[in-house]
Amino acid sequence: MPTEWLQTKNNAADLLAADVGAGDMQIAVSDAASEFPAGFPYRLTVWDSESYPDPGDDPGMEILEVSSSAGNVLDVTRGAEGTGAGEHASGDAVRLLLTAGIIEQMQGVIGSHDHGPGGDGGQIDHNILGNYEPDEHIDWTDASADLKTTGHGALGQTTVTAGTVLGVAERFGQTSGNVRGIAVDTTLEPAGPLTGSLRNYALSFTARWRSSRNGSPNGLLYGILGNTETAAGATGDLFRMSAIRASSWHYGSGNVGQVDVVYSLLRNDGGSTQDGDIATGYNYFAAAYTNKASGRIGTRYGLYVADITGGGAADTQYGIYVEDLGGAGSNTAAYLGGDVQVNGTIDATGYSSGGAVGWSGTFTNADGDTVTVVGGIITDVS
Repeated sequence: MPTEWLQTKNNAADLLAADVGAGDMQIAVSDAASEFPAGFPYRLTVWDSESYPDPGDDPGMEILEVSSSAGNVLDVTRGAEGTGAGEHASGDAVRLLLTAGIIEQMQGVIGSHDHGPGGDGGQIDHNILGNYEPDEHIDWTDASADLKTTGHGALGQTTVTAGTVLGVAERFGQTSGNVRGIAVDTTLEPAGPLTGSLRNYALSFTARWRSSRNGSPNGLLYGILGNTETAAGATGDLFRMSAIRASSWHYGSGNVGQVDVVYSLLRNDGGSTQDGDIATGYNYFAAAYTNKASGRIGTRYGLYVADITGGGAADTQYGIYVEDLGGAGSNTAAYLGGDVQVNGTIDATGYSSGGAVGWSGTFTNADGDTVTVVGGIITDVS
């Protein structure tokens, strides 16, 4: 709920119109309507101002909290802020002063909204972040769960035609350690057996095209656009640059059925009666660009599969494994447009040409050498 602020008003001063007993829960003043705030609650200080010009000098001084009023009669809670509920005489001063309680309330609200590493911002109830009316500022699908905006219109801005919705731009000058522009750490700790599909997305991005306009050739969608760059004029060397680095780490003692460090799925699926072609699909498109007058790329790998490292064991390794492309009109598992260099054994199992299994046997070539062929592949010349 929104904070019930203590009301204030400048120079609010009045006098008691009748004596007040120690147990009375109402007090009468001379002119409450014009002197004190119209809203509630607010706190009043009562003391004998004729004997003690400074209220702090009066041992019988009392702070009362006013919850409502009827004319000049105020409903009060006695002995606020550690003061004692005592007797007061008609004509005693009644004033709205700045008290420690008002300041402490402000400090408490400010402190509870501290979302820094040492703050307690995590304890804030979603409902007190300004959402006084549904859809006034922020749309809560569930006030105890997700914070979800309904667009800039819900935040007071009528139209967004271009720009950045959420942006982080920081400069770091540290010389060691890790720097993270955005760090997301989500942990799944099921309280019981899994009853259905359970997924944990540390980051989930969707870029959606929704238009009848012709987006070709200028319309582009990037689910994730990762850039790393060296600033122009930066003369320092850098060990490595990775636009996107994906890692899957198995620390637990339980077994993992399959690990996909990068899983790329190209999907042409209408889901209903929708039609639409994909002209050309690349699960991985490795492009490189160089346009420096003198700077060069030493060696460029379209795909580099590094060997397995570490002290653990692995049963079988496939650097590149291409399944039978049964759903395609023509099946070319691998197309190599340049020279091919092989450093290892070629397994020609299942080799065929024109539907016929490759020939196996030996023959003598024009140089008098014996040529051994297995499955259509020359395996020895002697």
